[in-house]
Amino acid sequence: ILSYTTLFRSHLTAIKIFNKALTPDPHGVLRQPLYQTREITLAHNQNNLALEFIALHYAEPTKNRYAYRLENYDADWRETSGQREAFYPKLPPGKYLFRVKAANSNGVWNEEGIRLAITVLPPWWATPWAYLAYVLLAIAIGLLANRYMRRRLLAREAEKQRTLELSHARAIEKAYHDLEQ
Repeated sequence: ILSYTTLFRSHLTAIKIFNKALTPDPHGVLRQPLYQTREITLAHNQNNLALEFIALHYAEPTKNRYAYRLENYDADWRETSGQREAFYPKLPPGKYLFRVKAANSNGVWNEEGIRLAITVLPPWWATPWAYLAYVLLAIAIGLLANRYMRRRLLAREAEKQRTLELSHARAIEKAYHDLEQ
């Protein structure tokens, strides 16, 4: 006996970035056909995302309902009946799991649904390596500023010492001069 959940399944039909559907490309975001894809990695500037999905149940398909959620982004499931597309504009860098589940016209939910792991990479200036470089640069600037200030302070103290010695030498010279007279 086949259950309702084995009779209908959810499928991703398209992944769009800036409203342009991805096609399989060994060097692109979608490296294999969509039905085989379990995860995608996006650059920081590929963060305007739309995902299309469908449930294959042909008894009154207009009454099919959907619920989708992007874990680590959406707080709750978003339910819809006619709309079969999820939009995520300006998705911040991070790791996400897109999930879709569907219900047929009888209200039976396929809880298994579909899953797609999505990683949006941060820009190079917001990576851990960049932050390490910023810290090292700040330390180097701090050390250079400290060295400059110390040299400046030592030069100022040396100038004061020379002025003081010159003043003492003039006082001694004046004393000798006064003594000779």
